Amino acid sequence: MIQDARGRGLLVPGKTVLDASSGNTGIAFAMLGAALGFPVRLAMPANVSPERKRMLRAYGAMVDWTNPDLGSDGAIRRARELAGNDPDRFYYADQYSNDANWLAHYRTTALRSGSSPPARSPTL
Repeated sequence: MIQDARGRGLLVPGKTVLDASSGNTGIAFAMLGAALGFPVRLAMPANVSPERKRMLRAYGAMVDWTNPDLGSDGAIRRARELAGNDPDRFYYADQYSNDANWLAHYRTTALRSGSSPPARSPTL
């Protein structure tokens, strides 16, 4: 999604990556932001694991903690609110509706998942 956004001119210097996440994608965005030099802001339910919170803090992500009772839906609403209030400030990745997300999995993850180790017979 980041590569696609940069290639299409949606993520340019001065923009902050914004998304809702419950963990892994948000951590990946934070890691890429730290490595490539762009800020990352995430909306996440406040009840994500302490390990996830530590990783996000280590990578320097800004996080809006949302009501855990609202789950991912609450985080999505918060991210959409932020994007709507200041669209020039953010590149809203919108992982749940972003075609670049599933296409990346189709082009990469599916290829790795489709290859299986050689069959082995159980020994007695």
